[in-house]
Amino acid sequence: MLLGSTSFVVFFYVWKREFTKIAQNDELRLYLFIIATAFILIFTGLALDNYGIEKAVRESLFSVASIISTTGYTISDYMLWRPPLWFIIFLLSFIGGCAGSTTGGLKIVRFLMLIRMIPVQFKKIIHQNAIIQVKLNGLNVTEERMSRTLAFFMIFLCSYTLGVFILICCGLDFTTAAGASIACLANVGPALDSLGPTGNFAGLPDAGKWICSFMMLFGRLELYALLILFTPAFWKKQ
Repeated sequence: MLLGSTSFVVFFYVWKREFTKIAQNDELRLYLFIIATAFILIFTGLALDNYGIEKAVRESLFSVASIISTTGYTISDYMLWRPPLWFIIFLLSFIGGCAGSTTGGLKIVRFLMLIRMIPVQFKKIIHQNAIIQVKLNGLNVTEERMSRTLAFFMIFLCSYTLGVFILICCGLDFTTAAGASIACLANVGPALDSLGPTGNFAGLPDAGKWICSFMMLFGRLELYALLILFTPAFWKKQ
């Protein structure tokens, strides 16, 4: 699961034996950091709840790998964990794996660019005439690419919020609707509450099933592809 959520570019570098490029890959480093941090936090919480070392390691690592890779497999009901622990699972559903992998979600590279853009914008406010660019893997990121990334973030979050609102209107409580919306949009699988690891979507009203189906399609096509189909200019002859 972890290999499937790693960028295939990294595998190409392994095949070419370009290990220096692997070590310098910013997205891979952040990906490993997120996995390690989530694993340690969940493992600590489970260990404090007397799960036993082996069981805590197994359930925490498997859950983190499954959710961040949007694979959807479960070996434990994380809704029985402390709320902070299953909230970590909820956050991982948004993140997803690396760009150029098999995963859904926002992708780690987009979070990385957003994180690096924030201090750059502050520096530009202080030094208005300075030319400061966001760097990724040692290369400058163009303003056009940053704009597309921000636009994707906004579309994704607006779609998520709209999904939560519509599912609440369909009769779901807030926690269930919040989990179902991101589970479908990011194609994660298990959600929260009654739609968690031990539940399923069979109990949703018909309208909710239609909305979730559309959100899964919308998220799997990376949003832009489906939005373009509804753009009149796309169908006009050039």
